[in-house]
Amino acid sequence: MIDLKRLARDSFWRTWLQTVVPTAIIFMLMAFLLRYSVRQRIAGLLPGAETVFDDSFTGWYIFVGAALAIVLATAATTFFVRRALKPFQHVIRLTKEMAGGNFSVRANVTATGTFDYRELAANVNALAASLERTDRLRRELVSNLAHEIRTPLTNLQGYLEALRDGVIEANQEALASVHEEVMRLVRLVDALHQLARADAMRQRPLDRAPADLDQLADQLVRVLRPGAEARRIKLFYDVGSSRGLVPVHADSIAQVMRNLMRNAVQYADEGGTIRVQTAVADGVYRFSCLNTGPGISEEDLPFVFNRFFRSERARQGVKTGVGIGLAIAKELIEAHGGRIGAQSKAGWTMVWFDLPLDPSVRLGEEGPGITM
Repeated sequence: MIDLKRLARDSFWRTWLQTVVPTAIIFMLMAFLLRYSVRQRIAGLLPGAETVFDDSFTGWYIFVGAALAIVLATAATTFFVRRALKPFQHVIRLTKEMAGGNFSVRANVTATGTFDYRELAANVNALAASLERTDRLRRELVSNLAHEIRTPLTNLQGYLEALRDGVIEANQEALASVHEEVMRLVRLVDALHQLARADAMRQRPLDRAPADLDQLADQLVRVLRPGAEARRIKLFYDVGSSRGLVPVHADSIAQVMRNLMRNAVQYADEGGTIRVQTAVADGVYRFSCLNTGPGISEEDLPFVFNRFFRSERARQGVKTGVGIGLAIAKELIEAHGGRIGAQSKAGWTMVWFDLPLDPSVRLGEEGPGITM
């Protein structure tokens, strides 16, 4: 049995009803008017001839022609409409696969189709890539989070079981070890909270206000200088000659600067140098933080802004951390329409970001912000 409701929703039959049927009605109406006008003309020239015209098949040729035109229009519509809809049906199948969790599918943007189809295919591909990236990040987050939590929890379990069984005494050293593992978990949870806030900021308009970022950077340098000097690290701050207020969410940018400077202090060698530099040029506010040290390997450099990523040096236990600081910085800078990057050679590492002075501008991927 024919499902009329389904046919009414089908793109082909909807197009047929919207094109062929109105055309057929117009053709038949014109045929009727043409036959009537011819009949009246014949009756005016030859009285009584209209009866012969009505009885002959000649008078119906007009209707036959109209009917043939309708049949041809239907055939042409069938061919062209189905051909035009075929690429869209391919996209429909792809979206069904995406709904089922397969985000690796892609539409053929170069396939024969209208401009609307190519634009739709490009948007579907962009959506699939975004969903694939989100799904990958979700899987990586769960895996990395389980790994990061397992170690302190295992250590805590071991300490507590040893204390319970009397293997070790509940002295200050044991309690300090337990406290250290608890604080490690606290730092991890706090970092995840900050990352969640950074993600949320990309989903809603930022509450911007003009801020003097040079003054903000100077304050952070003053705060971090004692920690750097404790490791005999020289911390320099070079402010550009051009200064101005930048429309930003000041707390977020302060967090980014703080993360970059703390990383520099943490990974710089003792007796080394850290140089913080700011400048305004070409409608962009530029910030960079360079520290001397062994640098980051070429293999690790493309991944330093990934969540939970730590360089080989950090993975060997040289430094502590959960590998979220730079990921948070990247989220916050991109939420402002800016760009962030890192460079490293033997002997130094530089991390930089650029912010547009015009909030409506979004910067591209090229860089770096400042060359040292």
